[in-house]
Amino acid sequence: MFLKIISSKTFWFSVFIFAFAFMILFNLVRVIFEFKFDFATYFGFYFADEHISSFIVANLIGGFIYGFLTAYYRFWKHYRVTKK
Repeated sequence: MFLKIISSKTFWFSVFIFAFAFMILFNLVRVIFEFKFDFATYFGFYFADEHISSFIVANLIGGFIYGFLTAYYRFWKHYRVTKK
């Protein structure tokens, strides 16, 4: 079932959508709690030369892991139900 799920084009589209949504929401929550809605300070801190690479890598890895697991669970649940 694993290969059936990951070979689906809609699965990878779902991974992308979930990853993108996670990155947006995670960073929005981060701005709210760590920077008290101060977007200028947030962008100034994370888009500085010494933080930008780790910011991008962390968002991509975290988004991919969240997106993959969430999409996989949804597809697995769908295939499990339709298999019966």
